[in-house]
Amino acid sequence: MNIDELKIELDRLEISELLYSLDGVEFPSAYILKKVSDTRWEISYCNEFLQGYFVQAFDSEEKACKYLVRMMKEIKEEEESEL
Repeated sequence: MNIDELKIELDRLEISELLYSLDGVEFPSAYILKKVSDTRWEISYCNEFLQGYFVQAFDSEEKACKYLVRMMKEIKEEEESEL
């Protein structure tokens, strides 16, 4: 899975674009996927005060994308169970 495929999957799952950033741009209450180098990808969380918190590092785009889609599915399931 790459970023383009990840975006398609998140759209298919109807995950709000307010919950994530796939281009490294930080915005409030979002998970940020960022390419640090050819061999390092990071996911961080940016809170409502734009303070970033490191979540996980990966050695490939595929691993980072798969992890992020799992996180977004879990968040969506939690939100739906609260309704």
